[in-house]
Amino acid sequence: MVQIMVLLPTNLIGGLIKQIFTHLNPIQRFILYFKKAGCSKNIFTYNMGMSENNNRLLFYKNNNARTSSFLEPNDFHKNHLARKYEKIEVPTTSIASFCTEHNINKIDILKLDIEGFELNALKGCVEMLKNCQIDFIYTEVNLIPTYSGQCLIEDVISFLRNLNYIPYNFYGNNESKFRESIITNIMFISPKVAVELNKLFGSNTVYTN
Repeated sequence: MVQIMVLLPTNLIGGLIKQIFTHLNPIQRFILYFKKAGCSKNIFTYNMGMSENNNRLLFYKNNNARTSSFLEPNDFHKNHLARKYEKIEVPTTSIASFCTEHNINKIDILKLDIEGFELNALKGCVEMLKNCQIDFIYTEVNLIPTYSGQCLIEDVISFLRNLNYIPYNFYGNNESKFRESIITNIMFISPKVAVELNKLFGSNTVYTN
């Protein structure tokens, strides 16, 4: 799942910052806050695949729907959650193409949970990242591979660091029954947001590159 969040009411910003930086699961908390503010009518859903470009890709549709992916489950994953799946072909678009089509010039929060394909999606909005057109990125990352050829936590951090995005915090660690960390989530902030936070709350409130 990819969530692209664009804030329209400016009076939500102060509350949003508090929700993001003080809650264990900032995105879920923000969605509740957004709905409470009466903005749920402005939430739209689109059924499409997200990749680095516009294409048609093979999709592994698993019986456990939340493990479906553009990547084939490896033996480790097949032994746990992705035990049965079928292959289908689906159209994909890129984040940049989607934003162009829908006249979105800036993303306030980008949430990625697409089962090992997060880096592919991020490669589809490089120019937006270079121009700091995405403020916050909240993405699932794997510490160990569960799909063939998937990106891992170090790949995502390296990619975004090279674009000057700052890893801010970890949320929602997922472990095996033997306490092996498999998946977690990272919040990244843009260099522009880091500068603005330091202006609001004092120098060196957050790290800047």
